[in-house]
Formats: sequence, C-alpha cells, structure tokens
Amino acid sequence: MTIMGPAPAFAVGGDCTAKKETSGLNNRGGALCTSLQADSRARPKLIRDLGPDYYGDYFTALNVWRYTDWYTCYSGCSGAYEITHV
Repeated sequence: MTIMGPAPAFAVGGDCTAKKETSGLNNRGGALCTSLQADSRARPKLIRDLGPDYYGDYFTALNVWRYTDWYTCYSGCSGAYEITHV
C-alpha cells in the first residue's frame, strides 16, 4: 500500500519590475510582471522611509501595470513589488 501526500507546490516567483510615480507631494508604487509561476501572485508596494508601507491589490494578470493608491512620503519612499503564493 502506498500513501500519497499532496502534490508539491511550485516555487513562488516571477519576472517583475517596480517603479514609483510622483505627482506633486503624492507618490504611488507600481508593479508589472511579464511572468508569474503557476501558484504565484504579485502586488505593488510603496515603501515609505519613516512610515508604514502601502500595498495594492494582488494580481496575476501579466504585462499590465498595477498600482497602490497615492500617498505622501515626506521622508522619501520607493516603489517595490511582493510575490507570494496564491
């Protein structure tokens, strides 16, 4: 008798890029993925130097820029992305 466990998951990953857009005092983080592994999803992130980070919604669509909302970064910030399991 053979006992089978759950099928192994694919590794989390993808080919993504991030940017920060600025309009006056407001900033937002953007992310675009040209590929995502089968069980991965991504979301844009705005990393604030002296405040909480902000996140956009998770996405799996490819070749489309996704953004956080607009926020003020008085001490500086940068755009980033985060990839996680679906």
